[in-house]
Formats: sequence, structure tokens, C-alpha cells
Amino acid sequence: MSRTTAELAILPGAVRPDRGGNGRVVHSRAPRLEMMIARSEALSPRLAQIVGLLLDAAQPYRSGGRDVLRPLWAQEAMQRACSILHLAAQLQQKTGASADNDVTARSQQKRANDLAALYRALDIEQDEAVLPCSDVLRGIVRNLVALFGSGAGRIVIRTDIEHLSLPAYKRRALVLAASELVSNALRHGFAGKVGGLIDVTLRAFDTSHVRLTVVDDGVGVSEAHASGQGGIAVALADLLEGALVYRRSGAVGTNAEIVLPTYKDLSVTTGYRRQLQDRDRGSALSRSAAP
Repeated sequence: MSRTTAELAILPGAVRPDRGGNGRVVHSRAPRLEMMIARSEALSPRLAQIVGLLLDAAQPYRSGGRDVLRPLWAQEAMQRACSILHLAAQLQQKTGASADNDVTARSQQKRANDLAALYRALDIEQDEAVLPCSDVLRGIVRNLVALFGSGAGRIVIRTDIEHLSLPAYKRRALVLAASELVSNALRHGFAGKVGGLIDVTLRAFDTSHVRLTVVDDGVGVSEAHASGQGGIAVALADLLEGALVYRRSGAVGTNAEIVLPTYKDLSVTTGYRRQLQDRDRGSALSRSAAP
């Protein structure tokens, strides 16, 4: 078993055991996990090493913080692992053997090390600790494009990120939401194109709100995203007390936007806490009822 495959196999929350009517254990996420393992085993040794490093940084047991948010961090970790594997496979298909030289390998390894360190910087020691967001946000989105952008074409990233500090759990949610949106743009935004631009902006627009936008000039938003179905980024926006909205960006391209309040709030919102606690309670009841 390769290191990358091993990292996938131990991702907590990667599968959710349940007992079917015949008493056998059913893993609801098993097909997705099997696809990810198969994709990891098809990577070149060089890319497999890079992916293994990034998957290690996605291990949700490192997230820290209050227990009520652990299911969300596990869900994000699984989605991040899926995105990283897709981007690596896309990069390998696009660049092939042309990327297998010492200079490229050293450059990619450095970017992967930097990116993994930035993801780990989001681990939570104290939920209420107010921490700066801007440098880690800028670093993650830029390193994602530097590492995987050529798999989508000649991609340029531009950032305009104002200073912002948030409680640690909201800082983590904001930066990981931006990471997911940029990954989505690299995965889906430039199919059939030779390149393009991703623009990441974080700006205050009144005395109590900021707006995160990830805009690309690619092929345009899908109908599913236009109707508000955005996956893990929606849950992260919810934790930020905001909403994820997708729009077309001019004649082409996509504009993904999250508006969040910046007033001092050092607790998880009541509604979100209740939602997660109900989920945990339901899981505990299911386990206790299992033979």
C-alpha cells in the first residue's frame, strides 16, 4: 500500500458504518473512497509523495477545537482529500512526462511543503483566540494555484485581501471555504480553455461585514451551483453566519461570494450547534440500537 493510499485509508469520517437489514455493515461513502484510492495509485511517485504530504495535513483529528464541530472538520477533510487527488490527477494528465525534471520536482515539493504548513496553521488550540486570517488565506490560495494550476491550463491568480482577524474556528472556516472555492475553480472552471484568471478578494463593505469572493473567467457556473447547492463550502459559510452565493461573472466565468459579519462573537451560533448536536445524538442512538 502506497503512503497516499494509507493516508486515505485512515481518514477519520471517510466512511460512516451503518447496519443494513441483513446485519452487514454498509459504508455509505465506500464507493467514493475506493475511487480516491484508485486515483491515488495511478499517480506518479513524485505526485504521490506530494499528495501524501497534503493528505497528512488534512487529517481531521488534528483540527482541535470543540467537539461539536468535529463532524464538520471531518467532512471538510474528506472533501479536501478528494479535491487534492482530482487536481493531482488532472495535473499528471495535462503535463505528463514534461514535468518530470529535477527543477520542477524541487519547486513542486517546496510549494507542497508550504501549502501543508499553511493548512496545519489552521489547527485550533483555543476556539476563542482571535487570530489574523489574511496571510494564511493568501498563502493557501496562491500555493494551490502555483502547485496545481497548470493542470487546468495557464492559470493566473490575483489576490486583494484586506486585514481581518477572527476567532480561530471562524478563521479556519473562512480559509478552508476559500480553499474549496479555488479548488473548484481549478477542477471545473476551465474545461476546454487554455488558461484564465482566478481573482480572490476579501474586503470590508460596511462597518460590520466583509465579503469573500472567488471569481474566475472560465466556462461559467453550473445550474446546480446557481441554485445554491455548493457542498462543504455551504456548511463552512453557515458556520461563518453567512451564505454562499454563486453568480455568473459577466458573459463568462463564475463569481462565488460569502458575506460574513465581523462583530465579536466568540461562540458557535445556536442554530448550528443544535444542528450538530442533533446529528451526534442521532448517530449515538443508531450505534446503541445496533446488535
